[in-house]
Order: sequence, then C-alpha cells, then structure tokens
Amino acid sequence: MMSWWWRKKALSDAQSWGLAAGGPLTVASGWSFTELRLRWAKRACREGLREAYEISDLDGLQATFRWLLHEGHRSPCLEVCELLRQSPEFPDLAPEAPDLHRFVAEYINQLEKFQLVGFDLSRLVILARCGYTVEYIGEQEAWSWVLEAARRIQRAFPCWEELGRDFLLGHRFLELSGGNHVTEKNFAAHHWLLNNPISPWRRLPWDTPLGPVEESTEGWET
Repeated sequence: MMSWWWRKKALSDAQSWGLAAGGPLTVASGWSFTELRLRWAKRACREGLREAYEISDLDGLQATFRWLLHEGHRSPCLEVCELLRQSPEFPDLAPEAPDLHRFVAEYINQLEKFQLVGFDLSRLVILARCGYTVEYIGEQEAWSWVLEAARRIQRAFPCWEELGRDFLLGHRFLELSGGNHVTEKNFAAHHWLLNNPISPWRRLPWDTPLGPVEESTEGWET
C-alpha cells in the first residue's frame, strides 16, 4: 500500500508540503503525493467535479476556489457556534436537540479555535489538482492555489495532527448538515498519515518553508 510515495518526482519541499496538505482525501482516494496531476481519467475527474461541487467549467472552478478560500463551511459552522453560545440551554442541550447542535456543542472550543480552516483549504488543494487534471487551469496556476492554501493552513495550525483533527471534524459537520457520510476510509487515511513512516506527514516538518506568494492569483483577496 502507498508504494507510490517512492516514485521519483522533482518536487520542491514546499510543493511536497502543499500536496501533503491535501491530507486524508488524497490517501482515501489512492492519489499520489509526488505529482500534481491526479491519477484519474479526465472524464471521471470532470464528473467528480460536477457531482461534488457542481463545477462544469473554469468560471465554476474559480468561484469555488474563492468560496473555499474566504468562506467555505467555516462560515455556517461559526454561525452554529454563535447560536449555541447564545442559547440559555448551552452547554447542556436537551436530548431532542438536533444532532448537528449536539456535535458542535461537544467540539465547540476546537471549532471556534480553528474554524474548519483545514477542512476547507485541504479541499482547495484537491480542487486545484482536479482543475489541472481536467485542464481547466495550467500547472503554474494550480501550484499557486495549492501553495496559497498550504501557507494559510500552516499559519492556522501548529502541527499535522491538529490539521487532521480539523479535517475529520469538518467532514462530520458536513455530514450532519446534509452532506457526504464520513466513511471508515477517512479515519483509516488519517491514521495512516499520522503513523506510517512513509507518510508525508511523518517525513515533512510542519514548519517547512513554503516561500512567499510569487504571483497574484485572481480571487485570493476579497
């Protein structure tokens, strides 16, 4: 398993770190940490973009980049946190309270601290790789998005472990909000990343220099 880690590829440390920031989704999907392009047929990748994000062209891709960068699921998550903080029942919610509220109440300190930044920006890394794979964007632009997401992740978290925890919390929040189910693959991938000696999370120091932004990419700033 994961023998593709050893495939020789001329990536910088910053690029390797950026791909590693794709985290559990990369492992669960069987994709490589050593090349930008995803090992998916172009047609299958296009279908995946449509199903997951309703993206069918460059405009849709760029709009989703901006959404993940500036809003994502952290915005509704913080709204629920604020709602619960103002509730007279908090933190002892009634048994009939929605599962989403009970989940947020249990992890509210973590959710308020990191705000699902890792969940949103890890998916931005994957989305940039998808966009490059289906040729909506070129290699240089894809790397620009990957590394910008990586820099923001690195500033927001102290270590790989906290990033992974935020990713799993984000998946659970999405599931309870009506999104995809959190599968065992996600947990297995998280465990592999934290514990396998060949995992990039074990091989790449958290504080690996990622360099300054070399070029502006449309949509980075609000």
